[in-house]
Amino acid sequence: MVGVNGIEIKVGQVWRCRDGKERKVVSNDGHDDWPWDLENGDSVSDTGAEFYDGESNSDLIELVKDENGFTIWRGGEQPAETRGKVVEVRIGRSTKHGPADRYMWNHCGNADIAAYKVAEKAAAPQPSDSATLAEETLSALGWTFDGQAWTEQPKAELPIGMVPNALDVQVGGTHYKDCAIQPIEYIHANKLGFAEGNVVKYITRHRQKHGADDVRKVIHYCQLLLELEYGAGKTEGGV
Repeated sequence: MVGVNGIEIKVGQVWRCRDGKERKVVSNDGHDDWPWDLENGDSVSDTGAEFYDGESNSDLIELVKDENGFTIWRGGEQPAETRGKVVEVRIGRSTKHGPADRYMWNHCGNADIAAYKVAEKAAAPQPSDSATLAEETLSALGWTFDGQAWTEQPKAELPIGMVPNALDVQVGGTHYKDCAIQPIEYIHANKLGFAEGNVVKYITRHRQKHGADDVRKVIHYCQLLLELEYGAGKTEGGV
């Protein structure tokens, strides 16, 4: 398949056409020249060109939504349809799921969003997951449960595949784990010190946790940094 701008045409995609309207690819009838049928009744070739030789208003110009329902994101302000919603976003090679307001939508650094889809509903919390993982881990290590307590000496090493990714685990909420880039990843990658690390941590979570108090902590750590690193005097009325 030749495709349009390097993107293969598929059923279910939504394309912006030459006349500015968006049209969905609804089927492929196997025609040698114009196999792809659009929802308005027009057909296009494998290069996205409309079979009609006149105005060619249905020529495919730009992919708007892929065949899996993800809207292609090309930067700018956060889409209004995502505000206050739970979304799936594609960032690099990974797909993340979480509140849309926590993601960075304006294309900066490694947090570029390539596509998004508003979720039908938030994923229900699964409080039993960690308990189940703990039981499976203990059993794999050789422990047994008699209905009241776990017994037997554990093996020296945890079996391969039983150790969860530390970044996928958070004690006391998901306000860090749901971030496009977790604070610890950014802090570690940039070799930040204690004060700077706390600034990143508190400013990242303030909307999801302690609000203004977290912002005051950010200000406080900035003041500490000024005093300890640069010898600046204490700020009157500091927080």
